[in-house]
Amino acid sequence: PAAGPAVLAVLSPAKPAAPAVPERYVSLNCDNADIAVVIQTIAELLHMNYIVAPTVRGRITIQTSEKLPVSALLPVLEQILEVNGFMAVKSGDFFKIVPANQAKQESVETVLQEQSPTVSTGLVTKIVQLRYISPGEVVKILTPFKTAAGIYQSHEPARLLFLTEVPAKIADMLKIVEVLDVDSFASIQV
Repeated sequence: PAAGPAVLAVLSPAKPAAPAVPERYVSLNCDNADIAVVIQTIAELLHMNYIVAPTVRGRITIQTSEKLPVSALLPVLEQILEVNGFMAVKSGDFFKIVPANQAKQESVETVLQEQSPTVSTGLVTKIVQLRYISPGEVVKILTPFKTAAGIYQSHEPARLLFLTEVPAKIADMLKIVEVLDVDSFASIQV
């Protein structure tokens, strides 16, 4: 006879956890669909409150070859919006869907270098203290990589770099900054 699955029992005085809800999966197959309908569909699946600016218009096509977990739809929505020049900005219990070039005028969370943003969508301003390289030089190097909504600024006297960008892009830019902000003379031996 085949052995059954191993069972591990743990005694705990804590209240038993609620049974896990199985993940739901969906396919997104939209051909030349109105972007407002796609936003509404994804928002309903995510139980997401949203406001769409009147200038958010257009038609999109998205085809998924495999079913996606519903929990993964927010990044998909962000990509749909980005490709079409729009952005979702978290504001309280709502997401505001606005043109990317207007997103910087919405509320933007500001965090210091060692802090992590509390939002995963919209824009965040990260303040970075540089040690070796000029902030102006870093801005010149990073600017070609910024998104349409991104703003990169420097304050030379304090050696500060200000990156206003989507959180995932800030993480990418910080990797580049880490490579650039080094003591060039540390490895030279005399």
